[in-house]
Amino acid sequence: MSAESPQFFCFTMLKKTQKTQKQAIVKDLQEKFAKKEMALFVSLAGVKVKTLEDARRKLKEEGSELIVVKKSFLSRVLGDAGADVSLKNIAGPFGVVFDYASQTQALKILTTAAGTSSLTIARALWRERLFEGDTLKELALLPSLEVLRMRLLFLLSQPARSLLLLLSSQPRALLLILNHYRKQKEGSLSTS
Repeated sequence: MSAESPQFFCFTMLKKTQKTQKQAIVKDLQEKFAKKEMALFVSLAGVKVKTLEDARRKLKEEGSELIVVKKSFLSRVLGDAGADVSLKNIAGPFGVVFDYASQTQALKILTTAAGTSSLTIARALWRERLFEGDTLKELALLPSLEVLRMRLLFLLSQPARSLLLLLSSQPRALLLILNHYRKQKEGSLSTS
């Protein structure tokens, strides 16, 4: 096959296009990885399409996204970012969830989906720390940030509320005693 033949030209163009597409995919993954709050690495082996679509929809509502990606692309992105995450023992089709805002909500959604399907959460990278196994289950059980803030405000307001109740109870008790004393005086005046 000569360099001028149409078959060679088409093959060369196809190869260049594939290379630019791969570079674009890696660049897109790098941007998503840089913006993420948490990255969850999941095995999608045996997961039904409906389950996957439901999880994607719920994740999107929470500001996250699930992407099915080749391990080689993601390994390259992780290596460039300096993250020490091994993807070798994750079997079957592979996905990554980029959680951009909700902290642990994406993990909760995937844990729920994993309970009803064969989806498995292999690892999580959160604030440059790697979590695996039981630690992921514990993270999924954490309440949301809003709930934690409300609990903290409640706890902080309790001493002031207790002090207010204590201070208001003494004048109330004095008022009850005075009213009782007044009723006794009025009763003794009316009988005499």
